[in-house]
Amino acid sequence: MIRNAGRRLRLGATPRTPVLPTLLAALLAAACSQDLGSGSLPDNDDAGRRILQVAYPREIDVLNAFTSQNLIDIELSMVEGLITADEHNRYIPVLAKEIPTEENGLIVRRDDGTVEMTWPLHENVRWHDGEPFTSADVCFTWRFVASPGSQVYNRDQYLGILDCATPDPHTVVFTWDGLYGYYDGIFEAVLPEHVLGGMTTEEIVNYRPYNRGPGLVGTGPFKFAQWKSGEYLRVVRNDDYWRGAQYPAIDEIVWAFIPDNNTRLNALKAGGYDYGQIEPTQVAQMRGREGYEVHLISSNSVMHFDMSVETERGRALFSDRSVRQALFHAIDRHAIADQLMEGTVEVADSPLNTTSPYYNPDVTVYEFDPDLARRMLDEAGWRVG
Repeated sequence: MIRNAGRRLRLGATPRTPVLPTLLAALLAAACSQDLGSGSLPDNDDAGRRILQVAYPREIDVLNAFTSQNLIDIELSMVEGLITADEHNRYIPVLAKEIPTEENGLIVRRDDGTVEMTWPLHENVRWHDGEPFTSADVCFTWRFVASPGSQVYNRDQYLGILDCATPDPHTVVFTWDGLYGYYDGIFEAVLPEHVLGGMTTEEIVNYRPYNRGPGLVGTGPFKFAQWKSGEYLRVVRNDDYWRGAQYPAIDEIVWAFIPDNNTRLNALKAGGYDYGQIEPTQVAQMRGREGYEVHLISSNSVMHFDMSVETERGRALFSDRSVRQALFHAIDRHAIADQLMEGTVEVADSPLNTTSPYYNPDVTVYEFDPDLARRMLDEAGWRVG
């Protein structure tokens, strides 16, 4: 099975937002449901163990899901959070029983403008070392992420939380400074207080046993086994997984680091991997290949054209709004999508995925119109040559 994360082609400014683990969501859904597409489970090894071989596009930097600057598919096979995103870009509860809303009574607006938000947690959840997962771990995670120097790329999204309370081991209550629409998209991981508690923020950021694996403790369906730098990372089945002994349905995942796109494609063609990510321009080579299915999946990856006005030269070129509009009218995005990218991506008019609850379908669309672009540039004082 092959997943393609390059589904959408976008042109426009793109703020950095958490990358949704679409690859992992589909993979783990299959692993936990015993459904790997229309094919069967991975072949058994000599010991009868079912091992999923994944051709992964890069080697990760650290296993702390908050401080990693890469995709966190690998980390989230071992570490769980209050929520995650499914393959349809929807946020769903994981360690939380449900996501708070005003409708279910778990979000309450106070007279002083603050917001009280209650997250009920699953009971009987255990860390890989057998220690119980509790609400204290969630508050510990918040304190670390919000601390100066945590190196968490989306730290600002947690700063609206004024307080974290633990009325009991399975309930977390946040007090927010006001309404915040993206509250259900953070806490995609939770850190173990009994392992990292007592350390300074800097010590947690640089704690090698957790960052490199032997000391990583999560609540997920797989546990750390081995990280061979430059080659692969192995995770093995968590036999004490809190959802039940039937999960996951496979015994091991080997994440092989194959950063070169052509090398990864050839490795898949050779049949050495069960699952991998290919480029949009490689789809035609894999469609119809025996033993594989090609799936185009939505992602938050974008191709965009930026016009900065922060520098003297940028202001000279792009400070005129009509010039910026003319350049967008001059770009044939459909030709890029259909020809250069071989029809495997879609043109989008927003940096947000169309499946996002925050997507606005009514944004201004700049259709390809080279004649209009020429007239607008002429009127702005631009001349050919």
